[in-house]
Amino acid sequence: MSDRVLISMSDNRIAELIALEADMLGIKAKLCEDIPKDVSGYGAVIFDDTRNTENVFFGESKVIFISKNGAMPPMEGAVLEYPFLLEELRRELGSSGGASSPTRALEEKAEFLLDREKRAVSLSGKEVTLSENEFTIFFELYANTGSYVSRERLDELLGIKSGGNMTDVYICHLRKKIEELTRQKVIYTARGKGYMMENRLSH
Repeated sequence: MSDRVLISMSDNRIAELIALEADMLGIKAKLCEDIPKDVSGYGAVIFDDTRNTENVFFGESKVIFISKNGAMPPMEGAVLEYPFLLEELRRELGSSGGASSPTRALEEKAEFLLDREKRAVSLSGKEVTLSENEFTIFFELYANTGSYVSRERLDELLGIKSGGNMTDVYICHLRKKIEELTRQKVIYTARGKGYMMENRLSH
């Protein structure tokens, strides 16, 4: 199955979040305003109820429908109720083909250096600069390494109203930046628990 996914959403923030998650799974994502008439070359097509799919040829492409306000999909496929959990998205993207294998067991303790004034995180001589919200999340996760931090706690720290999806967006951007340093996954998400930073890195 193709390792490409097509994303067509009315909300660009959600589309970008999905694209980042796909990229982290080794899946190439393409964002577009309108769904082409033939999307059979994609492993999956992700869209919401604002998109016209009439006369679109899907072929063997997997359909992932983002449902808002209880909207029903126009055809058979996977349905993610908005706001959805990133774990749900990863599961659906993973089953569309092209996903990388799970990170192997971590063995060596991760020692990050934090510079609050510069909002920078460094490891083994390499450094990335974070936004204010990304640094706030990183600091909280790092301070609680090995334990889950609830979404409600992070929402509170960021001053975000609970029930939205912005914390997931920040987590996604943060994860990508940190993995530029580690070259492996260190921030995990668990349904009903929240987010956790692993305290070990593989060699």
